[in-house]
Amino acid sequence: MLKSSVGWLCIAGVVFLCSCSRRDTMEARSDPPQATVVAVAKAKHEDLSRQLTLTAEFRPFQEIDVHSKSPGT
Repeated sequence: MLKSSVGWLCIAGVVFLCSCSRRDTMEARSDPPQATVVAVAKAKHEDLSRQLTLTAEFRPFQEIDVHSKSPGT
């Protein structure tokens, strides 16, 4: 059983080390990358608050009895 565990550990180690190798190479480019054109807009000050009134009913998740810790109060 010990030899089997050591064997599987070795196999896992070899697979891990082989998967970490980097094979792709970077190619040098002579031309610089072109600028990307994006749309822009001017920023302006505005009131961002909004009020919304909803009618609803609160229903408790759980009902419990509340008692004081000291007697008589």
